[in-house]
Amino acid sequence: MPRPDLRALAAALAAAALVVSAPIASAQEQTGALRVSVSDALGQPVEAAEVILDDGGGAGGWDALADAHGLAILLHVRPGRHHVRASGPAGASAEGEVWVAVGETTRLGLHLAAAAEGGGLTTSASADGAARFEDEALRGLPRAADPWSVLRDVPGIVLDRVDVGGSETGQQSLVLSRGDPGTGVTWRLDGIDVTDPAALGATSLYPDMDSMDAVEVRTSSLDVRVRTPGAQVALVTREIGRHWASRAHARLSGPRSNNLPAELAGHSVVRDQTERVSEIGADSGGAIGGGARVWAAWDRAGIREETFTGHEDRLHTTNLALRASARAGAGTLSLLGLRSEKVDEDRDVTTSAAPEARWRQSGPSWLLALEDRRSLGRVSLLTRGSWLDAGFSLEPHGGTAASTFEDFRGVTQQSYQQFETDRPRLELGSEASAAGRGVGFDHLLVAGASLQRSEVTTRARWPGNQVLAFEREAVFFRAFGLTGFAIPTREQSARSLVSGWNGYVQDEARRGRLGVQFGARIEDVAGRNLASSVEANPTFPTLLPASSYPGGATEIRWLDLLPRAAVSWDLGGDGATLVRAGYAAYAASLGSGDVTSDNPIGGQGASLTYYWIDRNGNHAVDRGELDVVRGLLGASGVDPGSPSVPVSSNAIQPGLRSPRTHQIAVAAEHGGRRLHALAQVSWRRLVDPLWRPLRGLTLADYVIRGSVQGVLFGEPYDVGYYAPASLSRVAPGNGRLLANREGYRQETWTAEVAAGGRIGTRVSWDLSGAVSDWREFFTDPAVSIQDPTSTDGEPLLDGGTIAVRPGGLGRGDVFASARWTAAAALRATLPWRLVAATRLFARDGFPIPYFQVADTGDPTSGAKNVLVSPRLDEFRLPTVFLADARVERAFRAGRGTVTAALNAFNVLDRATTLQVTRDVDAPSFARPRDVLAPRIVRFDLEYRF
Repeated sequence: MPRPDLRALAAALAAAALVVSAPIASAQEQTGALRVSVSDALGQPVEAAEVILDDGGGAGGWDALADAHGLAILLHVRPGRHHVRASGPAGASAEGEVWVAVGETTRLGLHLAAAAEGGGLTTSASADGAARFEDEALRGLPRAADPWSVLRDVPGIVLDRVDVGGSETGQQSLVLSRGDPGTGVTWRLDGIDVTDPAALGATSLYPDMDSMDAVEVRTSSLDVRVRTPGAQVALVTREIGRHWASRAHARLSGPRSNNLPAELAGHSVVRDQTERVSEIGADSGGAIGGGARVWAAWDRAGIREETFTGHEDRLHTTNLALRASARAGAGTLSLLGLRSEKVDEDRDVTTSAAPEARWRQSGPSWLLALEDRRSLGRVSLLTRGSWLDAGFSLEPHGGTAASTFEDFRGVTQQSYQQFETDRPRLELGSEASAAGRGVGFDHLLVAGASLQRSEVTTRARWPGNQVLAFEREAVFFRAFGLTGFAIPTREQSARSLVSGWNGYVQDEARRGRLGVQFGARIEDVAGRNLASSVEANPTFPTLLPASSYPGGATEIRWLDLLPRAAVSWDLGGDGATLVRAGYAAYAASLGSGDVTSDNPIGGQGASLTYYWIDRNGNHAVDRGELDVVRGLLGASGVDPGSPSVPVSSNAIQPGLRSPRTHQIAVAAEHGGRRLHALAQVSWRRLVDPLWRPLRGLTLADYVIRGSVQGVLFGEPYDVGYYAPASLSRVAPGNGRLLANREGYRQETWTAEVAAGGRIGTRVSWDLSGAVSDWREFFTDPAVSIQDPTSTDGEPLLDGGTIAVRPGGLGRGDVFASARWTAAAALRATLPWRLVAATRLFARDGFPIPYFQVADTGDPTSGAKNVLVSPRLDEFRLPTVFLADARVERAFRAGRGTVTAALNAFNVLDRATTLQVTRDVDAPSFARPRDVLAPRIVRFDLEYRF
């Protein structure tokens, strides 16, 4: 069969792209290509051999004929492990299994003469060095049933949380990798982007991991379909086979130990105590006739725990998924529907709140996606459209009628703020792919285009009279007959739209052992505020009247050209061992928080501050109870002189650019049946990151106001702090500017190794590790530094280490930055049909930036946590080490198999310190505040039939 001409294929690709010019999301970002070489006993290529993937062309199958070079290319293959069979014209055959990786080309060699042995098999390791997790790694090792438990085992990834048997499953972890602070993480479910558009790096749903066939994670990518520098997480649901298959599972945690050290007894420790983790679920699918197949899955997981504030909390997640596929002419049409919800019954709002001032979080996410894969001559075309309707609400247990107040003890009473958000997203996309030959190279060409539209609506309001009351009993308040502070507020409402398009083209060329890859992605992303309105404060409508905002023109627009290039060399000529080097440019995602930063009624809440006199003693601020003698003390988010006029104190820099990350990486990788190994080194540079300095101020406007002195672990310190020399240049309301940080860059070096394989038929093993160095550089302090005060959050040290401080109540005192991570897993078949597995994990302790609080007299920020450590990472927490274990046994039961397992997490019951008190003036200075969760035991049952 003659090889098609490259120019003709390029024209066909362009025509195919025009056929479906609709559309959005990188359609093939979660598919791969398979390059199969078929040879005979003498190693000569076999022409016209039929290559069949999976079931040979049914719904979900692929097939092709080998050309004169014995080469067959299968395009837009669903990622995961596949069975491949090749049949020659003379009747000889060979077969084998291969993993098709996400967004790249996997190579496979089949030798027809080896049919008796099941066929020869060689695969190239993934071009992006991806970490993949199949059924055995997902369910055969002791791990919590959430994706962050999987990500912990990926070399180069650091999580802010340490999960012990599901102790942190109810909350999402921050995922750091290669200098990305977590905002560049992308989550895809069967190719559908499910990343939260308002909380970049988080997922819009809590996936059911038991319905997953595989998980693949890339910490960097030469794939032109990838925009962001963060980890690319691909979740692949269960493959639907020809034969009907089902499974059901149940898990329940048993007793846990108490590993709190004796020296911490009676002291405050910031941790959640997991009381019970339970899960139940099932899935089933297969052919229903006429080439159609269906699959459905349901799962419910629950956690009961005692929170760090000392009360019991119950939360659960539920997932219901449905997939169907069928032949549609010359192609295959697939449908995916999903409902996912997390319900948290008693979510903490502050470190001290009455039961009625806690939240109930709820709100389902709905996903509907339609995919069409077909062949147009020699071109494979994949078209996909999806609708994701995500969001949630936070409802106070006290309802919306009672007003909130904070009593003399600092405890929030009666109710709390009501919050709701809706985050729908539409994506449409199409991609064409074809193989050809030209200028002496074999080519795999990819071209695609996509569109996206994401609208985020957020509303927040305080209950009752919408006036916050703070009771105080200091001498000043008693002397003047004042009860405390009264803060009238107004509802906060924001609507934003982020939309855009992208187009990309990529050529993966190969000649003999040499591989060359070139690609480019162009993307236009725009964001603007939509119209919204808020009602007047019901108690003080003249102070905070109703306001309407008509929205704004496009304020942020990023047009990015992101090139990719790579070269590889096949050391053995069989695709099993590769060395490669490549360059990639990435850009940041545009989130709704960036767009609404200058929204006058949604970017920040409007509030006024007065002294308060509670004349009737009802703990609520009524009319006539504001202290008019001293008058207005302060205002935020509103101009008191024109409170109905929607004017923001914040602004966005004209011509704001997308932050850009440049990467150079070199790697060597070997892939085979018994052993796979990877070693790679990467360097990254981030330029033009976003920051939010105060408007109207520069470094030259700050003067030193004093210093903090003391002794830290025997070493004296004397650190100065600063404040503006004059307030005349400060923008009203302490307005800030969203801008690119000029004269500043970040650089990251990362080295990663991973290896795994099998010893005989009874033992499988995996090892991985990474070292990283992430630093910041101030090349022009005059423009890259505003307030020169060195704080725990902004050390401002040229060449200093970077640590990410995650948000969220109860974990805000963590500075995530690990210089190294390591992981290992071992699974072995023992006598009496027992299977034992262990999973080990270790990482460097996070930095402890000790500080002293200084009242700097700065009206724009008040007290500052002045860094008194010589460097951010001068002191670190102890190394974290976890050992988990599992023993299982399978039993025949009717037509199926029951597997019973016993899991133990944190087997050694270690109590490693995870947080300490960092304030040098605190009575509990340097005392542990949080320790590793104790050992927990879990029982598993699974039935497959």
